[in-house]
This record gives sequence, C-alpha cells and structure tokens, in this order.
Amino acid sequence: MKKYFYLMGLMLCMVFGSMAFVACDDDDDDDAAPDTSITANQILGCWYGIDENTSERVGAFVVKLQDGGRGVYAEYKARAKHDWEPEGAEVEIEWQLTNGTLTMTCERNGEVMERKADLLKLSGNKMNIRRYLEEGQTDQMTIERCESLQAAEDIFWDLLEEKFD
Repeated sequence: MKKYFYLMGLMLCMVFGSMAFVACDDDDDDDAAPDTSITANQILGCWYGIDENTSERVGAFVVKLQDGGRGVYAEYKARAKHDWEPEGAEVEIEWQLTNGTLTMTCERNGEVMERKADLLKLSGNKMNIRRYLEEGQTDQMTIERCESLQAAEDIFWDLLEEKFD
C-alpha cells in the first residue's frame, strides 16, 4: 500500500510539474533584422514616440527628418516628484539611413552625441524600431507619424493633463 501511494504521489507531481514548465514566446524578437527595403524618402517628416507613461513619469520624443540629412530631435519629460513640471530639450541633428539603421548625430556642449535605431517595420503611419540605449541596452517600440513638432508636443501635454484628472 505504501508503494501504491508513493507511485500515485510521484505521478501527480509529474503531472503538475509538467504544467509548471510551459513556456510562452517572447514577443520582443530582439534578433529581428532591420528592414533594408525602407528608404529615406519613406521616413521623411515628423515621428513621435512615448517613452514612458506611468503614475510617476511621462516621457515623449519627436524626430523631424528633413531632406538632405538634416532635422530636429526633441524630448519632453515630466515627473510626479517634481510636481509634474515639464522639461524639454530640442537639438538640430544630422541623420543617415544605412541598411535599415537610422543614425542621428548632434553636437551638444562641444560633445558629439549619437543615437541609433533599427527600422524593423513600416506600416502606414506607424513604424516599429529597435533603439540602441546606453550601456549596450536595446528596446523596441512603435513610433507614429505626426504633422509637426508642435503636434507631438501637444500629445505630450495631453498625457500630462491626464495626470491631473
């Protein structure tokens, strides 16, 4: 009888244990290759992204890509611990698109800064990108086309106003 209960217990453990090891697919696909078919003419104009929208922080950025490899990059941020006081910065950039990777450079305080993003998928007014962050980190996000820098800033202000409702 002891052996029977032992085998039944072992079998139950194996059944429940097998359920614990079910894995889900990671949707981030960090290994996705840049889409080299996206051309510079397709990405001209303004694009914005929401970095963060939580109860503690709001962050957005906008990139205006102009003909001739020139443009503007702007960031908008606000934090609850700073009474939601918005901060913004805008710089002129030079950009180039090579093999599906967008490289933007600017000069700030005498230092040349560079930002890169792989263009993964362009679908209408949305584009999936993989950004290269500090210390070798990456993230993936969807950015959207907007009419102007002012339109992107208005979207940021709308997010910020939601914090006060």
